[in-house]
Amino acid sequence: MMSPLWQSYLLVRMLGWLARAVMPLLA
Repeated sequence: MMSPLWQSYLLVRMLGWLARAVMPLLA
């Protein structure tokens, strides 16, 4: 079972990756 801190870290990493992937499309 993963700790909440690790889950939130992965969530932040995934959100940052999605932001980098979408930014060129919105620009």
